[in-house]
Amino acid sequence: MYGKIFWMILDSVVPFVCSKQFWQKNSDVASILNWKRLFETLRAMLPFAFHAATPVYVPELLRRRKDDTSVDYWGLVAAAHEIVPTVVEQCVDLREREKCRLHLTELVDHAVSESEDLDLEGDYNDSQQWHDEYQTVLDDCEDYATLFPDDEGIPRINELSQVFDDYPRLEDHPDDDHDISSMRSYSSSSDGDILQMFSDL
Repeated sequence: MYGKIFWMILDSVVPFVCSKQFWQKNSDVASILNWKRLFETLRAMLPFAFHAATPVYVPELLRRRKDDTSVDYWGLVAAAHEIVPTVVEQCVDLREREKCRLHLTELVDHAVSESEDLDLEGDYNDSQQWHDEYQTVLDDCEDYATLFPDDEGIPRINELSQVFDDYPRLEDHPDDDHDISSMRSYSSSSDGDILQMFSDL
């Protein structure tokens, strides 16, 4: 359906992407999300490649990027597991993802508790501080639930979602409003002075 050229490209690209050479060229420049997306793409392409190949650098990649509390790391583990499950299970104890779930649980608890102690509706600095610290928590929890749907859910996630809905980030700094009003007042005064000068003439 795709034509001969497509299959020729596929059969030349896949072995290279799976090779040690590819790893050496990209190990220090590609982000963990880049590797995750690559493995997701490879998982779709590998069954159609003429030559059997799998990424030979999975153990080293997982070792160098290891971070038990990171959702992005466990996303990488899950993507690699789709390609070489036995290799991944030799390198990673999949039960350790519980550390990530507990970390997210603590973040959600802290976010909800702090929202109750701060004035997110009226204080600009409180709003900026809270949103800066917790702006990615909901996305991380959603990603974890997508990766491991059979795991226990994150408690209080609905409460946190409601806080974000009720108290979006304040966009206008009070000082900015003061500066604008001052400028308008100054401008109005200046216009009056100019008009008075012309009326005197």
